[in-house]
Amino acid sequence: MDRIISKSELASEIQKVASQPGSFLFAGAGVGKRAGLPDWREYIEHLASVAEVYEKESAVLIRKRLTQDLLTDAIDRQVVFVAGSAFFVDGSGQNTLRLSYSQATKTDIEGAVAELGRLIKGRLDDVSERQARTPGM
Repeated sequence: MDRIISKSELASEIQKVASQPGSFLFAGAGVGKRAGLPDWREYIEHLASVAEVYEKESAVLIRKRLTQDLLTDAIDRQVVFVAGSAFFVDGSGQNTLRLSYSQATKTDIEGAVAELGRLIKGRLDDVSERQARTPGM
């Protein structure tokens, strides 16, 4: 059975693991935001700003994806995901996604998945409505 440990016990365990050679600490975006670091939208805008210095076309694409993508709507609803294609070395996975849910409760995960489902259904409904209004579709 899992037990809840105190902050000092957690800090001690993290210190023990972090002091081992080859170890590293990964903290998700929720942890960073609480520490005053940028959220995903701010981070992506920062990436676009950096890209703009070197290659304006990349910055335009980053901002376009940010403003027109499902990710934008999801971020507005506190749901974050990564394009699944990033996890396929063979270039496949174009219509997949990977959810980020570190430090989330089961209830939070269920709520996020339900919200993402509503967003996707809304987009599919929009496509169906446009197709119904378009002759020959």
